[in-house]
Amino acid sequence: MSTVKTFVSKGIRRLTIDEYLKKTFQRAGYSHSDIRRTPLGMRITVFADRVGLIIGRGGQTINAVTEKLEKEFGLESPRLAVEEIDKPFLNARIVAEEIKGAIEKNVNPRKITNIMIQRIMENGAVGCQIRISGRTSGSMSRRDKHQIGYLKHSGQYAKDMVDTAIVEAFTKLSAVGIQVKIMRSKPEADIVQLRATLEKGPAKTVVRELKCPVCGKDYDNERSLKIHIGQRHPEAPVPVATPETAQPVAPATEETKVAQLLEGNVTDVKKEIEDSRRPDVRALLRAEREGKNRKGVVDYLEKRVAEKEAKE
Repeated sequence: MSTVKTFVSKGIRRLTIDEYLKKTFQRAGYSHSDIRRTPLGMRITVFADRVGLIIGRGGQTINAVTEKLEKEFGLESPRLAVEEIDKPFLNARIVAEEIKGAIEKNVNPRKITNIMIQRIMENGAVGCQIRISGRTSGSMSRRDKHQIGYLKHSGQYAKDMVDTAIVEAFTKLSAVGIQVKIMRSKPEADIVQLRATLEKGPAKTVVRELKCPVCGKDYDNERSLKIHIGQRHPEAPVPVATPETAQPVAPATEETKVAQLLEGNVTDVKKEIEDSRRPDVRALLRAEREGKNRKGVVDYLEKRVAEKEAKE
């Protein structure tokens, strides 16, 4: 058997085992299973909500399932382990199965959806989405979508942090599709950015007082004040912002000037340097070599440095 067929057959067998365990432990709140090969045999770990129903009285249920896995699926010395899920309402498969069971019992889909969303958020989820499509009531098919909180729909965050499950409920009218998405935690980058924003606090704004020097009328912008003075008091001078009310502007340093001259593409840089008054071409050349090191800018600055040295 080729390597491709071997992997395909193993994948089909794993899927078949998962479907069998899902059907067998449906009442126990089955979530998923993990199958690993160990030196002692195949170890199958079942993750579920109600562990007691999987083990059975005196271990009868788990022993019967182990024997069946060995005989029907050909597993070598299978060992079945069970792990309980701490927060079942943060598991998309368990929530989807709960909604499926309620819909098959003729419970209103909107009612059970709202109940599940409330329980999901109470257990600490960041956001969730529940979609139900099919003939839930009446002769026409419909789609209902309920979403709350923060949820990623694409990208690596959606793959790593969003738990998704899709199940089908079978009613007298038709099959009903159920999709559940739960985001348990927010990306760490967003948390760090939010924490830094909260620690920094709101930005301080400088409010300028604009008042007519003749009649004392207040205005919220400088343009309205100039129009008022020009129409009502043409002989009065236009007020200028005082140092107390004007927003302070930090003086530009030499490094800032160099960085401003080197912004843009090669053509823009050449134009800015030619238009500037007494540019320090040596500092510009040194900054360009340590930074972007663009050949066109470097050649142009080397030419300017050579011209300057020839004049000196």
